[in-house]
Amino acid sequence: VKEGRSYEDFQRFLTKEGISYWLEMDTVTGRIGGKVLLTFNLSFCNFIFARLLDNKTANEVAKHLYIIKNDLHQKEMDFCELFPVILTDNGGEFARVDDIEMDVRGESKLFFCDPNRSDQKGRIEKNHTLIRDILPKGSSFDNLTQEDINLICSHVN
Repeated sequence: VKEGRSYEDFQRFLTKEGISYWLEMDTVTGRIGGKVLLTFNLSFCNFIFARLLDNKTANEVAKHLYIIKNDLHQKEMDFCELFPVILTDNGGEFARVDDIEMDVRGESKLFFCDPNRSDQKGRIEKNHTLIRDILPKGSSFDNLTQEDINLICSHVN
């Protein structure tokens, strides 16, 4: 477990800081070796959005988070202010902790669920089952566009 980033640390942090919402982050895999979805779920309203990634790597996750943060910064908003706390699993695609946390004018705090405890981020997992109603397990995402993914998330929401 990454020191100071466990699920127990997450719960303590929320209580200490008086924070009542967080961003759940995960991935949904298409065909092995193909494109994947980087999904985000807002805990307080169960709203999901996603980015279409070329592959399931830490570099690809960091690249897309940089794009999201930069787009927000261009609109004079900060990712870290909108999403001060992020909860995810221990997948290798989330290994670049500093790149995930750092923003232009601050940082978010990243925490990890306990191993084999997807229920600790149950909101996003439930929304993944709804995405799978549209994109069955094993289906390829390679011919999808970001607009397709936005439409899918709109249907889930």
